[in-house]
Amino acid sequence: LGRLLESGEPHELYARPATRFVATFLGAANLLLAGQTEQGIRFGAMPVSARRVEKLDGTREQEVVAVLRPEEVELAPTRDNLRNNFIATGVVDEMVFTGALERLRVRMSDGAANAQIATSNGENGSPVLDITRTQHEQRAFPVVIGQSVAIGVRRIHVLPTPLSTYTAYASDAAATERLAQHALLVELATRMKTRIVK
Repeated sequence: LGRLLESGEPHELYARPATRFVATFLGAANLLLAGQTEQGIRFGAMPVSARRVEKLDGTREQEVVAVLRPEEVELAPTRDNLRNNFIATGVVDEMVFTGALERLRVRMSDGAANAQIATSNGENGSPVLDITRTQHEQRAFPVVIGQSVAIGVRRIHVLPTPLSTYTAYASDAAATERLAQHALLVELATRMKTRIVK
């Protein structure tokens, strides 16, 4: 009783998915809620150059879901050492050795204060990125848990499917807070993998 979401060549579906489900079904993916602006994609205060971004929809400012594959994320000791677009600084929270690859979880901090992970959050809602590094990358820049790093991105894919939005109103600040905690609204935001903005 399923339904067909997308069809195409495997590499195209992996590199340019049209839906959140397909983006995560065909491999690990960091889905970030971001702002599309004339300057590029904005994860916080810093826009990322639009040249590295696919399928920008004109110059209209809007919220979008950006797909960052774990292998497309670069780490460096400082922003100046990055070869690709800087998106934030972060702290290494977890490292897993898997043979030829190293899997990391890095909690984003400065530079992406407004970034939200559309699929999962770290502690206290801090955005956490899943990152995969080759042995060459590991040797070029070894890291340890708790280390601060600069985060860059080689490629960003913007999902062409728009976000669904709902607007709910309250009479005052206290009622707004109660509404934001309402079980139905929280469940809806969880299932849509989006956020509640007050």
